[in-house]
Amino acid sequence: MLSSVVANGELQNDIPISVTGAISNTGMVKEVGYIKEKVLIADKDGFSHMIIPIANLNEANKIKEKQNLHIQIIGVRNVDKAIQLIKDLNSRK
Repeated sequence: MLSSVVANGELQNDIPISVTGAISNTGMVKEVGYIKEKVLIADKDGFSHMIIPIANLNEANKIKEKQNLHIQIIGVRNVDKAIQLIKDLNSRK
C-alpha cells in the first residue's frame, strides 16, 4: 500500500525504510508473522528504519536487542500514521 502511494507521487521517500504489515479494510495495520526473519533481513540489507505493526513491536525490539542490531524499529497502528512517519523521517534528513 505504501509503495503505491510513493509510486503515485503522493508521498516522497528518500531514505531506506523497510515496511511490513497487513492492512484491514479500515486502514488499521494488523500483526504479521515471521517478524524475527523480517527484522534480521532489513538490518542485514542496510535499512536504517523499519515500520511494523504496533502489535509486533515488543517482539521486534527484543530481537533487535538480542542480536545487537542498529535498525530503528517503529510500530504503527494505521496507514495514516505510517505515512506521517515517513514524511517526518524524510523532513529530518
